[in-house]
Amino acid sequence: MTPSRDTETLCSVIKDPLKPERIINSLLHAFGHFSSELNGREKSYFLESLEGYRKGIMPLLVPLSILGSWVVRFGDEYLEGQTLFEPYPRELVPVTLIV
Repeated sequence: MTPSRDTETLCSVIKDPLKPERIINSLLHAFGHFSSELNGREKSYFLESLEGYRKGIMPLLVPLSILGSWVVRFGDEYLEGQTLFEPYPRELVPVTLIV
């Protein structure tokens, strides 16, 4: 049995996961869409969260959530459609409940 094209595509994508440097570059590019609209404290807060992610002491979700809130706040239609903010269906995202 030969693998389907979808299976081959999936295997090629997960074989080489994105490196943090590429993710950070994408986040900085998205940040550029808003930087002129933000105050100094907002910029610093985001850049500190990005540095935390780079150092491995903060999850990617933190800077991504900050950017996502600005996408909504400023109504950036271009970024709304980017897979950076929702790379896979929500049904596949595990939910961890802390009790």
